[in-house]
Amino acid sequence: MSLTPEDLAQLRARHVAFLEARLLSPQAEAEWRANLAALWIDLCSAKVAAIADAPAIAAALDAVLTPEVVARAARPLGQRILPIVLRELAAEHSKLGDHVPEGARKKIEALLARPSALPDRILRELADQEAVQEVMRDVLFDGLKEFSEKMNPFIAEWGIPSLLKRMSLFGGAMTKGLESVRAELDRRSEPEIQRFLAGFTKKGLRRMVDGAVSRSAEPASIALRKHMLTWILDQEIAALVKDADTETIALGQEISMDVTAAELARGDRKAQRRRLIDEAITAAGDSTVGEALAALGVTLVPDFEAIAAATWPVAKAVIGGPAARRWMEQMVGEFYDEETKIVARS
Repeated sequence: MSLTPEDLAQLRARHVAFLEARLLSPQAEAEWRANLAALWIDLCSAKVAAIADAPAIAAALDAVLTPEVVARAARPLGQRILPIVLRELAAEHSKLGDHVPEGARKKIEALLARPSALPDRILRELADQEAVQEVMRDVLFDGLKEFSEKMNPFIAEWGIPSLLKRMSLFGGAMTKGLESVRAELDRRSEPEIQRFLAGFTKKGLRRMVDGAVSRSAEPASIALRKHMLTWILDQEIAALVKDADTETIALGQEISMDVTAAELARGDRKAQRRRLIDEAITAAGDSTVGEALAALGVTLVPDFEAIAAATWPVAKAVIGGPAARRWMEQMVGEFYDEETKIVARS
């Protein structure tokens, strides 16, 4: 029995409808779940060179990793997510240490026990900053003033004024004279102390850094670093968030976005990325994907059931969308167009 063009047109419509319904059916969902593991095996069996095109991968990354992605995706998402994260953390009454496994804690302690845990270059740079030196000058000035008031015999409570009061009827008058001497000493000594500290503070800070660096491997220094770790891990998360300045955190997030966008715009980073991709694919040589992963020490087998359950709704939405339907109609239509030509020639 020969088919007329009208018959082929009806079959074409029925074929598209069947294909669409079949791809959206519960049976298709079950097959989606069942086939992911098999697809993973097939992928691991494929040659790296056959599926990895270095220029194409680099071009795709260049298209995705752009300042525009930061501006139109990462930044708005970050602004929306940050308040939610802070809200949830503010309700978290566990301690930081509750989220650090014992094994990780021991590794952190081992890290802090190393003398190079805090590079001395950072400490030396801090010591050379005027702001740090200014704080140190104020601290030293107050300390010297307090020491002077307690130990200077002309002004201390235990000194000459006190003795004069006890020894003479004229002690009161002499005490007033000493007070004027004290005022003059203060007037003259304060500028001298400031001039002394202007030169001494920087040298003192550098000596402090030298001492800290030279003692970084000593038990007392290691114990100090471990104590600070213990103190930090013992802090309640909600309390830390409560003490945090939300606007400062938001500004920090904005800065990180700005830096990321600027970094993505750099042409040398694109060239570097292309070079690393090419090196990685070349290093894989004739290996399969599975062999390349094993060489890297990657032995993870994904939970395909969980992945399938999460991805099927997305796949179903795509398959049931207008674009996928047009694609199916096009593929099925190409077949029936050829059949129609055959019928017309017969």
